[in-house]
Amino acid sequence: MMQKIIERLDYSVGKNITHKINDLLKKTSYDEGFIHIKTDSDTASLVLTNSFDDKTYADVVDEVNRNFPIMVNYATVISPRNAAARVKSTILGESLTLTFKDLKVNLGSSQAIIAFDFDGPKDVGFECFLYGVKSNHNEVIAVKTKKKDMIDIKDLIEASIKNKNIINGLVHVFVPHSTAALTVYDKNIEAVKKLEIIMNHLIPDRIDFKHRETPADSAGHIKSAMWGVARMFAIVDGKIKLPKDQTIYFCEFDGPRNRRVITTYYGGKENEK
Repeated sequence: MMQKIIERLDYSVGKNITHKINDLLKKTSYDEGFIHIKTDSDTASLVLTNSFDDKTYADVVDEVNRNFPIMVNYATVISPRNAAARVKSTILGESLTLTFKDLKVNLGSSQAIIAFDFDGPKDVGFECFLYGVKSNHNEVIAVKTKKKDMIDIKDLIEASIKNKNIINGLVHVFVPHSTAALTVYDKNIEAVKKLEIIMNHLIPDRIDFKHRETPADSAGHIKSAMWGVARMFAIVDGKIKLPKDQTIYFCEFDGPRNRRVITTYYGGKENEK
């Protein structure tokens, strides 16, 4: 089932559209399933980030603009602002896949769905693909982190898959925190260390963010928005389908903390090929 909502987005100003998605879910007959939300604009983005302070949205824009500025030498033959906006949309991402239940999208207590357009103001359409399907299983995986951390969680998820005897299907992996993220990256430890250095160079802990908590908290919200907190993976023969040299990392930006990873499994019969 596909439905569409239209939002008027101002230039580089984040807008919370969580209530619009929940209003859409209330009009359907689905009690449970997952929803894929995609923007129809190549200069717009969708992220999950802090819901209780809209200054975070401005911080996201500031940091994206600082790292990916408007320039006159982009290869695309369009306006400089539009060319830069397309890069920003690609970096932040133009879609989200989330689970829902009881006519409400499943989010962490401090998370919201935020829409941006970097070449507005203009009307932007959001295509919402709803799949009404009951999950086979749900599980919360506990993760204990350090101050800043990248923890390989693929084995933890696959242990859950094995315990539940799931052979083929889908698993939705979700982090319900606004200063943490998920990413797929190289298993090589040295490559991971270099990625952490790059992440902290792009978005350093600073005292001049508009969202005024600790520097690590403010920077963590931005990193979480940029890296993302939700992924869907295929399960084939009881294993997550990934290239052999890649794995799934939980990224901590504001620890040490006791964190959660929520896994939701979909598919037909558990032993069905």
